[in-house]
Amino acid sequence: MIEQLWELHALRSDRVAAVFGRMDRHAFAPEVPVDEVYAATTAVVTKRDEHGAAVSSISAPQIQAFMLEQADIQPGMRVLEVGSGGLNAAMLAELVGETGGVTTMDIDPEITDRARTLLDAAGYSRVQVVCGDAETGLPGLGLFDVVLVTVGCWDVPPAWIEHLIEGGRIVVPLRMRGITRSLSLRRTGDHLVADSAEVCGFVKIRGQGAHRERMLLLHGDRIALRFDDDTCPMIPPTGQGVGDRPRRRLVRGDGRCHGTV
Repeated sequence: MIEQLWELHALRSDRVAAVFGRMDRHAFAPEVPVDEVYAATTAVVTKRDEHGAAVSSISAPQIQAFMLEQADIQPGMRVLEVGSGGLNAAMLAELVGETGGVTTMDIDPEITDRARTLLDAAGYSRVQVVCGDAETGLPGLGLFDVVLVTVGCWDVPPAWIEHLIEGGRIVVPLRMRGITRSLSLRRTGDHLVADSAEVCGFVKIRGQGAHRERMLLLHGDRIALRFDDDTCPMIPPTGQGVGDRPRRRLVRGDGRCHGTV
């Protein structure tokens, strides 16, 4: 797994690589086959909603690695993780060391209870686990050097900025026009400056910051268009025959197939 992470350019420092080498990932997903837990590009779903959609997961090692690299966490730092699972918080604890502090927060008590149990069993009782909606504020938690967000967002709430020290960093998966990018944002006065971006995918944030997508079904349920905002066009449910006609091949002048429609 670690060799693959280097090849994928997800790992970029020996220090973060060493944390992956020390971490027993399977201890945080005991119900999942080991080969799946250690697959470099595979996320492990740990909870689904009533519709079968994932609402909590252990991110793929590839995404965890490049987000930790983006965060540039040093010993002695205070780090807030928004979106709990246990494993990522344990890696954060390794990076900040005994002189630092890690708080992991989630809106779902079932998820935070699971994280607390797994962290204690793995020897990371020093990680603080908080149940609440990070969107609405972080009372009593103080300031952080890094806020690392592990849920897909559509905006950066003011509360996260207010709890960040000057020069501190927010790493957040921000969805813009259908694509989610993990942005590394450094606080400079009253604004944030991005210095890194990586394409990724995450379960959606819940609570006050939740955002409802719109789905347009075409040709029954065989073709669907997803919209992040109110730009969804008003097309009848039938899709006006989209997809009803047979496919046609597009051939270039040299005789090579260019695609199908």
